[in-house]
Amino acid sequence: MSASPPATNDDRAAPARHIVRGKPLTLRRVLKWVALILVGLLLLVAMASYWAWTQRYSLLERQVITYLESQGIEADLSIDNATRTRADISNIRMSHKGERFLSLDRLEAEYQWRDLIEGRVERLVMSGLVAKITVDARGNVIDGWRPPSSGGDGFALPPRGIVVNGGMVQLTTPYGVVPFDGSATIDDLQNFRLTGDLGQTRLARDGASAVLTGPIELTRAEGDLSIESRALSLSAIHPQGQLTTTTAQITARYADGAL
Repeated sequence: MSASPPATNDDRAAPARHIVRGKPLTLRRVLKWVALILVGLLLLVAMASYWAWTQRYSLLERQVITYLESQGIEADLSIDNATRTRADISNIRMSHKGERFLSLDRLEAEYQWRDLIEGRVERLVMSGLVAKITVDARGNVIDGWRPPSSGGDGFALPPRGIVVNGGMVQLTTPYGVVPFDGSATIDDLQNFRLTGDLGQTRLARDGASAVLTGPIELTRAEGDLSIESRALSLSAIHPQGQLTTTTAQITARYADGAL
């Protein structure tokens, strides 16, 4: 039997050439795969951002409602538009322990972003307001949704005021319930104007009572207060006499501590 010829260098290299097949993993291919992965990631981010943008108002609504719930207030609302200087909110409903105390068809707010973070706005315009407020003998709000307060609690109206386009307010006092239906322009606590109609209002104190209903205008300018009504229906009972129902024209002005 003859011996096989010794393997040459070319023969020993042949298996290695058989194992390494296909395209080599070059830097260009690595960069291509990395680029494809990053493009896919950016696409996912873009899709998530688009979804968040289209759902931004819904997400913000949930945040607002969650915050109000933490304050013991059940709320429902729709944010129609919100920017760094303005917000439009509609269908606002707020309740406390199942009893509604505030609803608004629409609220328009103007503000500066930095001031808004601190809870300050420049102007509020309300439409379709329905509110229930309870006060004590000193005028402090005592409803469960708001702790007792007074005029000295540091509250400041928006510097450009509040406008109410059509509203109904039911004010419950120790002397009776005062329903008011009308509009208001409030620049500040020293300058405002309310016009509308008193619903049937029954007030009683110290044995005397009165029933009022009709149109009324309440104006305050630089601290001077005036009350006017051209056709106020009035009846009163006093321990010393009784006034039957009559239609009265009232003009009263309060200035410098005198009525």
